[in-house]
Order: sequence, then C-alpha cells, then structure tokens
Amino acid sequence: MRLILTAGAIFLFAALAQANTLSPSDAQKLHSLRAKLYSANVEITQAMDQASGQNPALVTCLGFIHDQAQSVAETAAAIDSLAALAVLMQDSKDETLLLRQLKLFLSAMTGAIPNHREIINRAMAQCSTFAIVTVKGQAMLNIFSELNEQVASMAQIVARTIPSRQ
Repeated sequence: MRLILTAGAIFLFAALAQANTLSPSDAQKLHSLRAKLYSANVEITQAMDQASGQNPALVTCLGFIHDQAQSVAETAAAIDSLAALAVLMQDSKDETLLLRQLKLFLSAMTGAIPNHREIINRAMAQCSTFAIVTVKGQAMLNIFSELNEQVASMAQIVARTIPSRQ
C-alpha cells in the first residue's frame, strides 16, 4: 500500500512538473549545489575559528574566500526558493510572475560570479604561503563553476518562457 501511494505521488508530481517551465530535477540540482556551497563555507568558518588568535593573516585570507562564498550563497538561496516554487506553480500567470523574479536573480548571479572568482583568485595569490587558502579557494571556485553551469542552464530555460523584452 505504501509503495502504491509513493508511486502515485511521484506520478502526480511528475505530471504537475511537466506543465511547468522548470523541472523538479532543475530545482534539485540547484538545491544540491547550494548545500555543497554552504558546507564548503562552514569548513572555511571552522578553519578560521581554529586559526583565530594564532594566525590573524590566515584568518584574513580565509575571510576573503568566506565573504565571497557568503555573497554567492545569499543569491543562491533566493534562486533556490524561487526555483522550488516555480516547480509547484499551477497557475500560468503566477508562474510567469515568479519566473520574471527568478530571471532577475539568475542574471544577477551570472554577472556576479566572475567578480567573486576574481577576488578569490587574488586572495589565493596573495596568501599563497598558506596551503589551506589555496585548497579552500580552489574548492570554492569549483563549486562556483558548477553553480554557474546550473544557473546558465536554468536561465536558458526561463528565457524561453520569459523573453528579454518582457
């Protein structure tokens, strides 16, 4: 009985999602990347805590990476919420309004990531004596690349529904 209910819920959700611009898979990929970004930033926070009081220069270097990741995470949170809602939209007018907002955030993220990458690259260069800065910085850059790919994919999907002139 439980399996039948689960299969029915999956079928209903899949049928609902087919009527929407974004798929549950699109939203889930973004959510997973956001969680990955959050986790990596928590690791940086922990490294900063361990170094505080002992090595202020290291804390400053890690802080540059942390701040960039935090900024990207804030925009990713908005995109994540809007994408999750877009999947559930049943009214096409409501979905259109939501997609317009999503398009703004996707555009902002696409424009901001190169600047955040540049700041992290500079921090890694200036703090090259600290191996942990290079490791954490490169990990964050990799996450930014994955996130940028997903955001670009979602932006293309949304652009098909919400053309630039709207």
